[in-house]
Amino acid sequence: MLADYVIGIDCGGTHTEGYAYNQKGKEEYHFHGGQANLMANANQAFENVSLILSQFFKSLNRKECKLILIGFAGLGVYGQQDKIIKKLGLEDMNVRLVSDADIALINVLRGQDGLLVIAGTGTVVLGQQGLQKIRIGGWGHLLGDEGGGYFLGRSAYKKVTDDYDEGQYTDFSNEFMKHLGVSNVFSAVNDFYSKSKSEVGQQALFVAARSDQLDEDAQLLIRNAATALSRQVILGISRLNIKGSVTIGLSGSLVEHNALYEETLRARVQRKCDNVLYTKAIKNQNNAKAAFYAYQSWQ
Repeated sequence: MLADYVIGIDCGGTHTEGYAYNQKGKEEYHFHGGQANLMANANQAFENVSLILSQFFKSLNRKECKLILIGFAGLGVYGQQDKIIKKLGLEDMNVRLVSDADIALINVLRGQDGLLVIAGTGTVVLGQQGLQKIRIGGWGHLLGDEGGGYFLGRSAYKKVTDDYDEGQYTDFSNEFMKHLGVSNVFSAVNDFYSKSKSEVGQQALFVAARSDQLDEDAQLLIRNAATALSRQVILGISRLNIKGSVTIGLSGSLVEHNALYEETLRARVQRKCDNVLYTKAIKNQNNAKAAFYAYQSWQ
């Protein structure tokens, strides 16, 4: 039976992944289950996580577990950590509860201090320096998410309306309207307001494709989005007040799969801070690996 192990559980809004790692960080067991978003359905979240834990303890000695790290979606709003630990029957264990964003921070930075920049449909900048933790952005598409996929998709629609206001459509706007299956600005605007947040965010793929075809307007939209996010990264560096080099983890489709976006983001940050080390999550490594990194750094 495995001795001296840690368990990491990454809880999301659609599914939950649990892993057990040995002292060297090797994955030994993996179980998965349903959603565990505390704000969507707390009782179901507790049930799904409890089921995963019970599967671990059928194969592993409970007393040999050195740490259980659980990243819950919705933890920041739900709170009540003592109640959660009691609900899961873990009062006798070394348990740490963190948000789903914080478990990503620990995983990407391998348990070290620094910043995590997440740029998908939305954006958020998370930071940690010793006991200090910060969050910048991530307030949703109406209040924030600067530079994310929704921001970029919306900017494509905005380009169409700006061109109309100026009296002449650019090639980008004509191609974008063709892509939408509309023929004028009014239909484009109607299309925008009829789409969900995720559907608007998906239009970032069109902008990226046009950028790859060297469309200068599309490239400018990408640079503008990356610049918007860079301002939050620079603010994060300032707030953490890290002496020496700063480690920045990059996560999300925009910074992982769009070279121009990533290059622009790095260049803008470089202007304000020239001692930055960048890192990304290890490919196909679940955020539950944060349990191993956390145990190593918290000892």
